[in-house]
Amino acid sequence: MREEEYLRKQREIEAKRIAEKRKLEKEVEKVAPKKPKVEKVVLTYDNITENILVTRLRARGQPIKLFGESFEQRLERLKEVESKEERHVQVTFANFMQAKEKDLTDEILLGKTMEENIDKDADVDTSPISVDLLKDDREKALYLIPIYLKRMLRIWAQVLQERPDEVKRSTEGKLAAVLQSQTADHLKPFFKDLKKGRLPEDVIEKVADIIYHLQIREYMRANDAYMLLSIGNAAWPIGVDSVGIPVLTVGIHERKEQEKLNTSKIAHAFNDEVQRKWIQGIKRIMTFTQNQWPPKDVSKLMG
Repeated sequence: MREEEYLRKQREIEAKRIAEKRKLEKEVEKVAPKKPKVEKVVLTYDNITENILVTRLRARGQPIKLFGESFEQRLERLKEVESKEERHVQVTFANFMQAKEKDLTDEILLGKTMEENIDKDADVDTSPISVDLLKDDREKALYLIPIYLKRMLRIWAQVLQERPDEVKRSTEGKLAAVLQSQTADHLKPFFKDLKKGRLPEDVIEKVADIIYHLQIREYMRANDAYMLLSIGNAAWPIGVDSVGIPVLTVGIHERKEQEKLNTSKIAHAFNDEVQRKWIQGIKRIMTFTQNQWPPKDVSKLMG
């Protein structure tokens, strides 16, 4: 009883102290000029509630409660999951930047190398690249396509090289350099397969069509060709059943006909990861080209 009485008095004293503090704060607010008050609530594991614990576990794909698991055990499980998640993000970003980031000295050397390569290919005219050239003179088209793409990569690197030092050293500047370097790496398998004749004919045609429209600054049409290359234009054969629910209508006897779909309808970006990456690399070159040489008519810009 004495302990309960003591705790009661302490609560009363604490309540009076808080009331006096609030009263003093109100008096100060009346005298002091009004300023926007921003309160920052820092949520720690000490003051986490049941609802927040459940929300954070669900967001990470974890069960909200295991059999016989107490609140403290669930909290420890959340700590472990979030700690692994944070370490994974930090390590992934650090490895990515360390693998691709170059200091200013390397950038200068890279810039000189790019200038030499640009001078080497300066006399090569890539304007004839088109689907018609591919049909009329396939060997010449296969010779010009990699020259154009590599030229764009070098010009892109040169543009990054000419940036001010403070821009190069910034996080955005480093990420821009990483993006260019990553794109060059992703396109290497494309150049290799193109040289060895391992690419399907429809793929080469769409790449040639993209390059043709890029050179005449018809970026919207280049994007249309890119969409055909990446996701194709095949429509799913969908019908309706007896109760009005849409269903696939490909039967046993229709599979052979479906296998005869025109190759222009194939979604090549879904073939494998390597092909998806170089297709994405072509898209990045398209974006750089549009930013570097914008069209006079804004309706020709791709989204």
